Amino acid sequence: MKDEHFIQFKKAKDLVEQRKYGEANKILENLLKKEPNDSFIKFEYAKNLLNIGYNEKAKYYFEQLMQIGDKKR
Repeated sequence: MKDEHFIQFKKAKDLVEQRKYGEANKILENLLKKEPNDSFIKFEYAKNLLNIGYNEKAKYYFEQLMQIGDKKR
């Protein structure tokens, strides 16, 4: 993850802790567009989607992460 992306990732995590899920979601969604294969971003995005009630979309990303984990075994 690039340094500027890490800073944005940290900002999103801080916003989640403050329960500002909408703002965090915008940052995470933007980061995921820039780094679509980053598992950390994908995981945090999926968790945040659950926080705002987007269960099906979250499930999609969690399933992607599980497929990545299965390939590593």
